[in-house]
Amino acid sequence: LANITKLNLAGATFEIMACKLPQLVGLEGTVIDEMSSLLHFADQNGTIHKVPKNGTRVLFRLATRCYVIDLKYFTGDVSNRHKKGIRLSK
Repeated sequence: LANITKLNLAGATFEIMACKLPQLVGLEGTVIDEMSSLLHFADQNGTIHKVPKNGTRVLFRLATRCYVIDLKYFTGDVSNRHKKGIRLSK
């Protein structure tokens, strides 16, 4: 089993499934920076967006699988958030 919360999200591609900011729902992009409560990502046109982690669900494409994940589990510093423990089977 792998604990996905230990991952640094920079470079990950995703689609926003639900968000407090409805104008972001449906956008796809690549994470360019991760802060404790925000993700900065670039959409397909190169536009930079900020999305709050709390209240946002995304579809991540990791390797050959897709996962819908609530970003609330990714709040805080990468080194400390493993305690929240989302575990995925291989």
